[in-house]
Amino acid sequence: MQDQGYFEGISYGENRLINGVEVSFFPAGHIIGSAQIRISDGKQVWLISGDYKTSDDGLTVPYEAVECSHFVT
Repeated sequence: MQDQGYFEGISYGENRLINGVEVSFFPAGHIIGSAQIRISDGKQVWLISGDYKTSDDGLTVPYEAVECSHFVT
C-alpha cells in the first residue's frame, strides 16, 4: 500500500519547527494564496518566493516585506 503522505494548512506568519529549522509563510501578493517561504536555522534567514507583486490589487493578500539574510526568487 502506498503512503498517503501528510499535509496540514498553515496560516501566514504561523511558525513550524521542522528538524530544528523554523519554517513560516508570508503573503507574496502574486495570486490568491501565493506565499513566500521563510526558513531560519537561528543563524541565517532565507526567504524563498516564486513570483511576487508589491502593489495591492485589492484581490490578493498584499505582499509582505520580510527581513532576511538571503532572498531567492
